[in-house]
Amino acid sequence: MALVAQRNISNNSTTELFSAADNPGTISSLIIANTHSTEATFCDLFLFDNVNSYYILKNTLIPKG
Repeated sequence: MALVAQRNISNNSTTELFSAADNPGTISSLIIANTHSTEATFCDLFLFDNVNSYYILKNTLIPKG
């Protein structure tokens, strides 16, 4: 069965979407959206192996809406 993770993040702290213990298998897509109607925001997306962070997105501006 496919892992379906949905998060509504409303603060600027690091949020774990899933861990290796969740056994997500192959991740084929990921959607990031900013639903705020008036403000853009910055986003970091990274993999963390308990030692190093591997950035997929770093300080990327996500437009409003």
